This record gives sequence, structure tokens and C-alpha cells, in this order.
Amino acid sequence: MNRLARIAVVQGDCTLGDKARNLKRAAILIDRAAEQDAALVLFPEMYLTGYLLQENTRELAETVSGPSIKKLAKIAQSRQISICMGFPELEPSNREIFNSAVCLSDQGEILTVYRKIHLYDEEKKYFSVGSEIKIAETAIGRAGFLICYDLEFPELARMITLKGTDVLLVSTANMKPWGNYQDVYVKARAMENQIFLALANRVGKEKNLVFCGNSVVVDPMGQILAGADMQDPALLIADIDLSSIRKARSGGVNYLRDRRPEIYQLLS
Repeated sequence: MNRLARIAVVQGDCTLGDKARNLKRAAILIDRAAEQDAALVLFPEMYLTGYLLQENTRELAETVSGPSIKKLAKIAQSRQISICMGFPELEPSNREIFNSAVCLSDQGEILTVYRKIHLYDEEKKYFSVGSEIKIAETAIGRAGFLICYDLEFPELARMITLKGTDVLLVSTANMKPWGNYQDVYVKARAMENQIFLALANRVGKEKNLVFCGNSVVVDPMGQILAGADMQDPALLIADIDLSSIRKARSGGVNYLRDRRPEIYQLLS
């Protein structure tokens, strides 16, 4: 694995319920990321369909082998870039629906599918809860995945880090008034685990929701490598130097080394 890798983070809007239009828009952004030599491009939560599907969730959900993911895989292969995108996933064995993120290799292979573990508010009406941490060897390092509300639970990010992760990839559709929470948590999760974190958020509106942007890439010391504002579409490009993880942990502060799990038994 190369120690230096380039990531692209999409901050953008999508059209509720229109998968074809959203994939067309995604392809343009993926082209732009590939032209700038990004190895992986990260999209927001539920970007394929839009977020507030509500009663239309089952109708628009697809299996991971469905037509939309197949189209996305062809784009990944033709542009030779890895893609991570949020979508409503239908599990064919029991017809459950999950708020998921698929991660594809630059050859269009499915590296992993992560199902959101912490469902927010009315999501519980439409989605089943995920139960597995997922880690994938990606073009930018060993990656763990979070979706939106997952970011607010430090236990999950710590468990992902303990599996030897280099970067947290966060797909979100965070909305006002929770932008200040996001701004704190992106730095906290990166700094307390001394890893990289990339977050792709929505902008624009859906029904009564106003998304709050502020997509970002943060290094293990909490420094912002690339960031967007709260309302404008953006394609962030940042170089990730994986050797920075070792450097961050080589000084007097090493949170993984100095933690005391025998004291934290209440957590389990």
C-alpha cells in the first residue's frame, strides 16, 4: 500500500427519487475526481436516491447486485477509481431494507457494503438496523465506514480504529440545526483515534430539511486538509499521507496505547 493517496469528497445535492439523474450527476463528479488523480471518491448518505424517501423507501431500494450498483461499478472500472456511495439496500433473503454505503474498487468489484448501525429518528420506521462493523482495503488505505448519526458514537469509531484502520469514511445527510455537532465530531473522532477522517455531506433541501454541508477531510492531528462551506456544492481533493498516523502516535500522546479497557467494563 502506498503511503500517499488522494481522496475526493463530494458535497452536493441530489434529486429525491430519481436514481438515473443522480447517477448521471455522479458520473460527472467521478470524472472530475479521476481527472485530478483521486484514488477514491466519497459521496453522501443515500446519494443514489435522496434521503427523505419515507413511504417510497421499499419501492426505490435495490439489492447490492441491482442495476444501479452495476452501473456504478461500470463507472468505477471505466474511470479506474474507487467509489463509496450511500443507497437504500434491499436484502433479498428476508426483504429487509438498510441505509447502506457500498464501496467499490477501481475495477468495479464490491469491496464491502456497510449498513448503518445507529438509526436516527424516523429512519427506524423504514430501515432495519445494521449490526456489523465493516473494514475494507481500499486504494487510500484500510478504511472503516460510518453513516451520519454513527459519527456521534465514539465507541463505534474506536472499535473501527482498533481493527487497524487508517481512515474513517463518513457518508452523511446531516441537516440544520446539527451542523455545529458535526464540526466538533469530525475533529474529535480523528484526533481521539489518531486517524484520517473524510466526511461527505449534502447541501440543498428536501421537503422540510435543509442540509448543512461543511464536508471535510481531517488528518490524525485534527488539521483540516480540505473543507467546504455550508451551502455550496464542492468537490474536495486531499492527499492522505498514511505515515502521519505513526507520527501522530509517536509522541507523548498515544490514545490507543494509554487507554485502560479494564476500567471501561460498563461500556460492554
